[in-house]
Amino acid sequence: MANAQQKFSFSGVGRTILFNDYLGGELKNPANELADTSNVDRTFQSQLRFDLGFQFRPNPNNHVEAVIRMENELGGFYGAATNIELRTLYAAGVFKNAVKYQVGDINFQLSPYTLHNPLEEVNVNEASIFSAYKDIVYYENLYDSLSYRQQGAVIDFALEADKGFEELACKTFLTRQRTNPETFLGGGELTLQQSKYLSLGSRYINYFNLKKTDLSNPSGQLRNGVLSVDAALHYQLKKMRFSFVTETGFANTQYDSIPNAPDNTTDYFYDVALKTQLNMGLTATVGYKDVGADYYAPAAQTRRINHNARPTHFKTIGNDSLAINRPISLYDMIYDQNLYRNTISPDYMGYNPKFGTLAPYGEATPNRRGLYAELNYLEPKQQAISAFANIALMQEIRGEGTSNLRNFMRIQAATTWWFNRLYKGEKTFKSTIGFEYNTTNRQGEAFQTIDLRSTLLEIGLDYELFTNFSLLTGCKFWQAKGNEFQTVLAGFNQPFNYNLYEVNESEMLLAAGVQYNFNRNIYLNAQYNLSAWTNQLNNSQSYTISRFLLVYSMEF
Repeated sequence: MANAQQKFSFSGVGRTILFNDYLGGELKNPANELADTSNVDRTFQSQLRFDLGFQFRPNPNNHVEAVIRMENELGGFYGAATNIELRTLYAAGVFKNAVKYQVGDINFQLSPYTLHNPLEEVNVNEASIFSAYKDIVYYENLYDSLSYRQQGAVIDFALEADKGFEELACKTFLTRQRTNPETFLGGGELTLQQSKYLSLGSRYINYFNLKKTDLSNPSGQLRNGVLSVDAALHYQLKKMRFSFVTETGFANTQYDSIPNAPDNTTDYFYDVALKTQLNMGLTATVGYKDVGADYYAPAAQTRRINHNARPTHFKTIGNDSLAINRPISLYDMIYDQNLYRNTISPDYMGYNPKFGTLAPYGEATPNRRGLYAELNYLEPKQQAISAFANIALMQEIRGEGTSNLRNFMRIQAATTWWFNRLYKGEKTFKSTIGFEYNTTNRQGEAFQTIDLRSTLLEIGLDYELFTNFSLLTGCKFWQAKGNEFQTVLAGFNQPFNYNLYEVNESEMLLAAGVQYNFNRNIYLNAQYNLSAWTNQLNNSQSYTISRFLLVYSMEF
């Protein structure tokens, strides 16, 4: 909606979410001596949120945007549960038709080894009934693709040339982090597109805090600088396209006047790969990577899921005197927005080995080296079938608690079929399948041996029964069994202890529902899902959570 002069416009996102949870299973069995007494059996919650955006354009080259959130719990008494806050505010524009700028709230990302928001684990090819709600979780945490919401400024400009190169682009930014002491993240990226055959790039970021902003240590300062360069060389041979791509760099961490801090560190990484684009929509990649044991880049190694947090719903389970924190499950990763971190962590965040240990901190996970390969396929005529399969074989560079090294393997595969495109139907008919298998092994004496395995299977089906009315189903099955040693970190990410971790668990997550699309921007979704979590090491803790969920969403 805009006025006649097009200087003012409005946008909005509104959602009403209702859910009713029920806790059951062996955990609530009265015959169980350790039956749960710390939770009510059933909970009901409701959320009504409306984000109203205002856009002001004083001239064609500049604009200001603000988003105000109004939030209320249904059934709140005369505004007692009402909240109004400023969600987004920034100014952006173009200077002299050449330099773009944005000040205020920004989303900025670079490469997976420098500034990046890696995806959460146990997510290969989720069914639409799950991914649709997870998109809401991402929205609530202000994720934009693979970037974090930050506050600061970014400047972007590019130069084009007729000879020597096609384009030279530059981006630079500075953001303030919400931490104590005062911490900033700044840097930039320079990319050169020499031709269709060659591109080069370089990026540098610096994560640092200001002196005299910490009362406990006014003179102390942490500085973490990361520099990387990349290159991509392309060659066309008839109908085949070959690409050699690489990125390499190093991270330097300095601790100035900080008590008990370790020595300054510098470590490297490199990632080289050969990609081949074959006929009939097939692409193959083979690569090798090495990320040093002391490679520290917090802007690329922060995890989305905080496994040290407690779930929002049914935080503890068990008898009052023996209650434990309920472990984070697949169910929580999809439906609990409060588990997701939306700021950069200066320390390595905790993770649970049962969900995979090969890359808990994304591509920039330190202390890893090894081979990887991937195949991608997209049916070229109607794009009705897509699929990928990959494998990664990694090993530690430096042992933890022993000179023996862990070995890691991860296999992933997924496919999506659009049946309606195959038979040229108008109504959506889609199926999705995802698979992941992880292993972690270490040889040695009995007290050193590690053998941990996990498996994930995802299945989804969407069928448009009537125009704009769809049936949605989904399933996730996960299982983990074996042992590991969890590294306990003290300050400055230094290993303090290694705790034996044993697991024999599984979870089945089932969901079915319907969705009616009033138009492209308004829909009503009703679904029922059931999570059955089983602990074979202590069956008295096994439980089920069932949820009826209703979502009404509109955008304009």
